[in-house]
Amino acid sequence: PSLRFRDFRLLCASTIFMEATRWMDVLVIGWLVLQLTGSPMQVGVAGAFRSFGWLLGPIGGVLADRMDRRRFMLLVQLVNLAQAATLLSLYASGHLQVWGVYALALVNSVAFGVDMPARNSLVGDVVSKENLSNAIAVNRLFGDMTYVLGPLAAGTFMVLFSFSQTYGLIVAMHATNLVLLLLIRTR
Repeated sequence: PSLRFRDFRLLCASTIFMEATRWMDVLVIGWLVLQLTGSPMQVGVAGAFRSFGWLLGPIGGVLADRMDRRRFMLLVQLVNLAQAATLLSLYASGHLQVWGVYALALVNSVAFGVDMPARNSLVGDVVSKENLSNAIAVNRLFGDMTYVLGPLAAGTFMVLFSFSQTYGLIVAMHATNLVLLLLIRTR
C-alpha cells in the first residue's frame, strides 16, 4: 500500500540508485586500487576508507532530525555526485593517484554514512502514519536488492566496457538520484 504515494515511489527509486552506486563503487574502487598498486593490502585500505562513514550514522541521524531531511539529502547527493565526477575526471586525465582514491573514498563514505539515517527518516515524511511500517519494509527491500545487483552490474560493465565508462555510469546514477530527490515534495 505504501507504493500508492508518489513521493514514496520517488524515494524508493532514489534508494535503488543510491544503494546501487554504493555497491558498484565498492567493486570498482577495489579493482582500481589493485590496478594502481598491485597490492591486495591497499585494496583493504581503500575498503576501510570506503566504510569509515558508517561510523557517522548517529551524527547523520542527529542532523536529519534537526534539518529539512530532503534538503540535507540533496546536499549529500551533491557531495556524492561531485566526488564521483572528480574521481572520474582525475582518472580520465591521468592524474589519479592512490592517495586521491583514498581521500575520495572517504568523502563518499561519509556522505553515504549520513545519508542513510536521513533517508530512513524521510520515509515517514512521504507516507501516511498507517502505511509507515509497510513503507519502511518496502524501502529496505529495494535497498537490499542492490547488494546483489550493484556488484553484478559493476562487474558486467567492467567486462564489457572500460573503467571510465563504468564509473561514468556511476556518475550518471548519482545525477539521476539527485533529480529523483528534487522531485519529492515532503509534508
